[in-house]
Amino acid sequence: MKPRFTTRAMLVLMTLFALFFWYHINWIQQRQAAIASGLAQPGSASNLPAPAAPGLLWMFGEPGRSFIAIEQSSGKDQIESLKALFPESHVMLYTGVSPVKALEQ
Repeated sequence: MKPRFTTRAMLVLMTLFALFFWYHINWIQQRQAAIASGLAQPGSASNLPAPAAPGLLWMFGEPGRSFIAIEQSSGKDQIESLKALFPESHVMLYTGVSPVKALEQ
């Protein structure tokens, strides 16, 4: 019985799957690095439902964030890149003490 696809087609398909997984895993790593470095401080509000993670990140176990707090002095480019990393989140710009840390106290 002859296969219905060639080895080349299988290679192309596997490459597309690998690129798909790489893109999403890289996005998750960037989000987690931003949180770990303190640039983006995630929080949740009891009056806001927890949003789903954007795209297909939920397939990889990444949770959605209700809001993120970003220090206003971070710079316009960095704030825009953090907004792109967390498109599902409401963004709170702050100066001084982080509102997330203030709520935890």
